[in-house]
Amino acid sequence: IENCTLDRNYQGTCENPTAQQVAIDKLALAHRNEIAAKIVLTGSVLAIVGAAAVWYTAPKERVVITPTATTSSVGVSLAGHF
Repeated sequence: IENCTLDRNYQGTCENPTAQQVAIDKLALAHRNEIAAKIVLTGSVLAIVGAAAVWYTAPKERVVITPTATTSSVGVSLAGHF
C-alpha cells in the first residue's frame, strides 16, 4: 500500500487510516495463507514419505506377462503380487 510501512506485527505508520486498514487486512490474509501453505507442505511431505515407505518395503516379485488366446479372443494376461 502506498505511503504505508507496516511490519508483521502491524507496527508502523500510514498517512491514510483507510490505507492502514487495507494494509492490516492484507497482512492478515498473507498470514493465513502462510499457515495454509505450511499445512499443505507438511501433508505433502508425509504423503511422499508414506508412499516411499510402501514402495521400498513392498515385495520385489516380478510381474508375469503371458499371451493368451482363445477361439474368440487374443490378449495378454498379467499376474503379480503386491
